[in-house]
Amino acid sequence: MGSYVSKVWNIKPRTEESVGRQMLVNRGVAPDSFDKFLYPDWDRDTYSPAGFTNMKAAVKRIFWALETGQKIVIHGDYDADGVCGSTVLFTTLREICE
Repeated sequence: MGSYVSKVWNIKPRTEESVGRQMLVNRGVAPDSFDKFLYPDWDRDTYSPAGFTNMKAAVKRIFWALETGQKIVIHGDYDADGVCGSTVLFTTLREICE
């Protein structure tokens, strides 16, 4: 017979009336940030990709690979943002090359 493992459930106290609002609180979203989280504004809530470390070097390398006919491997994981991000990158590179 397998061993029995006792589980302990740590249930956070209910602080919100709706289940959706409670889920946000449980995931660390402050109640005063609900609207910003649920209804983000493109101008207010996004940042320039140029702010990433070495972004200029990465773009330069990608264009060099495209200009010299090198293959580019796109590696993404299998969660929602990984699949979507890989698809966007693939589509963008294909459009640049056409």
